[in-house]
Amino acid sequence: MLAYFGLALSILFLSAAWPPHNVYVADALARNDRRTVVFIALAVLAGVSLSTALVAVGASLAKIPLSTIGGIIVIITGIRMLFRGSFEKKAAEAEGHGKPKRDVIITAFVLALNPGPYAIIAAEGIAKQDFVQTAIVLACDPVGVVAGGMLLAYGIRFVRLPLNIIGGVIVILIGLKMIFF
Repeated sequence: MLAYFGLALSILFLSAAWPPHNVYVADALARNDRRTVVFIALAVLAGVSLSTALVAVGASLAKIPLSTIGGIIVIITGIRMLFRGSFEKKAAEAEGHGKPKRDVIITAFVLALNPGPYAIIAAEGIAKQDFVQTAIVLACDPVGVVAGGMLLAYGIRFVRLPLNIIGGVIVILIGLKMIFF
């Protein structure tokens, strides 16, 4: 039970800290466009769900040890997140600002469709027949994206934390857990 709680908190935090999804949500909230926020969350859910299904089916057909390979990919993602500079966040903010909502929703779907740590963790749950793990990832990713966008939009003081460093460490720990435990 504690492992599920830790997984949920990790996914929520990572989704909140990972641009550009949260930047798109913040931009929509700044324009008071709540409908776009809902569609971004649904696009993220659809993208991660499809990506999870593709990873799970591909891994089972190829007989790949998903936890080991997934752990390595998750660790690489965490290291990349550790060294992501503020310039990357500013570029994501500039990219998302003023875009029509349809483009932002499609971009959010395509970004969530890329097999990343969320899809791999959810697919690992399918491979282990731990459907609670898969459900946690699929539920917490869109919620975290919206929460991160709200943090950016409304300027809560927690945004000043080095989210990329904290998130990178959490992702690396998740990757190590996938490989060794």
